Amino acid sequence: MNLKDCLKHFIHLELEAAKVYEKIAEHSEGEIAQVAKTFQNEEAVHAQRLEELLASKETISNQTVNEELLLLPRYGSELETSTKLDTRKQLFTFALQAEKDSILMYQEIANQLPESSALYQFFNDLIKEERDHMFFILKKLHELS
Repeated sequence: MNLKDCLKHFIHLELEAAKVYEKIAEHSEGEIAQVAKTFQNEEAVHAQRLEELLASKETISNQTVNEELLLLPRYGSELETSTKLDTRKQLFTFALQAEKDSILMYQEIANQLPESSALYQFFNDLIKEERDHMFFILKKLHELS
């Protein structure tokens, strides 16, 4: 599988994640709503960064990735159910899975790249940001329990 096709898929997933955070913000108030809006914006920025990478054909033109990437968990197919998530706990649980899935996918790509490459650093930076989101969500889920 070529990296270009993966990037298109990742862009879609990041935009869908932004929609989930938008819904969390709508169903929350105060700090949670504000952080959800921040995460929504960050997911949109992730999509934009992926689009820019996709546009830089010289960077990704010949890059391929392992076909097994398609077998990793994906939350994109479950997004239609996200419109039925009515409680903050349900929304945060869904968002947590989305962040975990993103980390797994980006880690799989990074593992196939030389650590000294700009692409490796690009995906490593995305992984760090997704982890920050995941830890915030875990904290909020703990507080809701």
